[in-house]
Amino acid sequence: FTFGIATSAVAFSGWDLSLRSYNTFLPHHFDMSTPNRLTLEARRYVERYLGNSRSETEAVLGRAEVFFPAMEVALKEAGLPDALKYLPIVESMLMPEVVSRSGAVGLWQIMPLTARYLGLRVDERVDERLDPVLSGRAAIRLLQELYAEFGDWSLALSAYNCGPGRVRRAIEKAQSREYGQVRFFLPKQTRAYLSKFVAIAHIARRWQDYGLEPKNDLRFQVVGSKEVPISGYPGVLMASRRVLGSSSAAGKMTISTLRLLAWPCVVSLDTSGE
Repeated sequence: FTFGIATSAVAFSGWDLSLRSYNTFLPHHFDMSTPNRLTLEARRYVERYLGNSRSETEAVLGRAEVFFPAMEVALKEAGLPDALKYLPIVESMLMPEVVSRSGAVGLWQIMPLTARYLGLRVDERVDERLDPVLSGRAAIRLLQELYAEFGDWSLALSAYNCGPGRVRRAIEKAQSREYGQVRFFLPKQTRAYLSKFVAIAHIARRWQDYGLEPKNDLRFQVVGSKEVPISGYPGVLMASRRVLGSSSAAGKMTISTLRLLAWPCVVSLDTSGE
């Protein structure tokens, strides 16, 4: 995603941004429990998100109120850092139906081959990458595997972005496992990836300090818990365009493909825009 450049300087609440305090890249041992080292590059992203892209940032904060509860539960159950819930903001701006030019889909932007490796169904009729719960579980499994291999969140998140093979080759070229050295052999997009993550984590934790107001622009709401007949909703279910295809092919299904939180729920859809 491309964000506009801020038109004015941003006052960073509670953060020391002196040049002597922060390097231009993340330290090797990136502390995921407190991702609060704003590098110079991360500071530029914060300025963008709080500048011309302020309205988009407020929309993301609104979507976070819907998606974060499930992510927090799943991450805690997996024993992973809570801060990883900010990763889908970097990936998709928390828009469930996003499809990248490279073919990555969903909140966590998972590629087709990776999705199948992680046990998700991806074919002409069903794409479970669009299921917020199933794709979240798959992404968490992938993050567990990447951290188990690299033992460092800077490298693990880099591998999530560009693939573990590229990170392995970068480590070999750098002859080091320190991110500060490895980063020079990573793609440009990946070098910026962690800075975006840190900037978003900073804003999401301190949005009130910047006078931001979360605005949920998702056209659905959680209303209950049961099986839901879908025959009356052709093409309008959230994520149904790829997950379900034609409603006539499904009849009734459990809510696992539609649920948005950590527990089953029914989605009431606003079809006025269809």
